[in-house]
Amino acid sequence: MHKFYKKALMKGIEDMPLRLLIIVIVLAIILPIIFELFISYDNNSTYNSSIQTASTLANYIHNIYSSNVNSSMNVQISFHSGFYTKITKVIIGDSLKGQYSSTIRVFFNNRAPLLYVIDNPNVKVSSYACNNTWQGLTIGGDQQYTLHLVDEQLPSGYGFGTFVEISVISPTSTC
Repeated sequence: MHKFYKKALMKGIEDMPLRLLIIVIVLAIILPIIFELFISYDNNSTYNSSIQTASTLANYIHNIYSSNVNSSMNVQISFHSGFYTKITKVIIGDSLKGQYSSTIRVFFNNRAPLLYVIDNPNVKVSSYACNNTWQGLTIGGDQQYTLHLVDEQLPSGYGFGTFVEISVISPTSTC
């Protein structure tokens, strides 16, 4: 019995490196695939959520744009980051003559930005910034914002018609 125990113990020690090697190889193959699937899911769900939020904001902008001049509304909006994919900033509109004046741009840490066009009809969106110029409104991700939308006449020198002026009510920001 003593020889059997000694033989079994020696066999276990001799077979252990092979079994351990097989386990390590299998884990080395499977773990990167699992992590890649998780990152891909997080990336896609954050992107799709951003599209839905941009679409909701565009609907608010269309509602105020189609109402009477000088009508206004307050809306609550938030862009949520994922676990791995983070939203670094969101820019709504641009200068009144800027090429992005009818877009919502969502910037991510690990992929190309999302450009959501506010069309049908094409609506210009701008913010009267702290330095007294018209430009896009920049907000961050992962925070709820209350935005103030106003349908206004285009200032002289910018053409005829109206645009939507957007500003942040809360959280308050300083220049």
